[in-house]
Amino acid sequence: MGSLDEARKELYGGMMMEDAMIMSAKFAGAEGVNDYIHKMENATIMKVHARHLNSMTYQLAMEETHAEEHLNLLREAIEEFKILFVAWVKGFDSQDRYDDGWGLFV
Repeated sequence: MGSLDEARKELYGGMMMEDAMIMSAKFAGAEGVNDYIHKMENATIMKVHARHLNSMTYQLAMEETHAEEHLNLLREAIEEFKILFVAWVKGFDSQDRYDDGWGLFV
């Protein structure tokens, strides 16, 4: 049974690392352009991955595979990130936009 637990830990760890890497890549992508729509698309993807990362902490807690204090630290960091994220998105200039034809954020 130990190998199944290790495989599950590795799977969850990989998913969480993927969330974190996508968030940082989308942040860099949003900061690299002035276009409001592109920034909002990247911000939306970041939000989805942050929420997934947060929900994974509860999954791990239910399965008791990780120390609760570590999961709480990650949850607290996500809450701090959320506050910074909201301020960051408020700084986007909604007048600086290029209509990409998809109809989002227009």
